[in-house]
Amino acid sequence: MNQDINTKNQIVLNLSQLECQIQNIKRMIIDKESCDDILNQVSSIQSELISVNKLMIKNHVTNRLLEDTNMSNQSVIEVSRMIDLIIK
Repeated sequence: MNQDINTKNQIVLNLSQLECQIQNIKRMIIDKESCDDILNQVSSIQSELISVNKLMIKNHVTNRLLEDTNMSNQSVIEVSRMIDLIIK
């Protein structure tokens, strides 16, 4: 995937945070914390994974449109906004 440096850094940061959250869930299970608290953390991880997917999809689509078409930057920005609307 051809990523710009900001997107790559953001994805790496998000994944690092996810690693920490997963370690926290393991600790919570070992410490027999409440199921509600654990499920809340799992839900948070799922949301963050969706954010990572969104960043990757937007970056990929944007790069492909700019490289493979004659679309203007403004048109690509509009497509990016549409992706934001579709992927929540």
